[in-house]
Order: sequence, then C-alpha cells, then structure tokens
Amino acid sequence: MQRNRLAGLAVSERGFVFDPQSGQSFSANGVALALLALLRAGADEEAATSRLAAQFDQRPALVRPAVAAFLRQLTRYFP
Repeated sequence: MQRNRLAGLAVSERGFVFDPQSGQSFSANGVALALLALLRAGADEEAATSRLAAQFDQRPALVRPAVAAFLRQLTRYFP
C-alpha cells in the first residue's frame, strides 16, 4: 500500500473518502476513519491495532483481524 496515496485522499469528518488520483469515492464508518487517520500518520499495522484497541476499549486480539482485513481491502484499491 502506498502511504503517499493515502496521504492524498480527501477525507471528511462524516466518512466520505475521495481519491483524486482515481476519481473513486468511498464511505467509511468511525472505526475506518480512525484507522485511516492512524495509517496516514505513519502507523504500521501493529501500532494501529494497539491504538485502535485502546481508543475503542477492545482487546488487541479482537481488533487485529479487522485491521488486517481493512489493510487487505486497501491494497485492492491502492496497490
């Protein structure tokens, strides 16, 4: 996944995500927005997992598979 591509996304507070490079738009829930913010700030998968678990008061073991799935999904759109 290209970090510079993530940095170029236009992300609204309400979850609208626009990729000006491809013209595609997406909607994201609150957890996805939090994860995108962490990734755009340079967090790796493990750091993002730990921070999300703390932010949403969940165990990292519960959050880890969701983060991994989200990252797989991102790589489909941003190879």
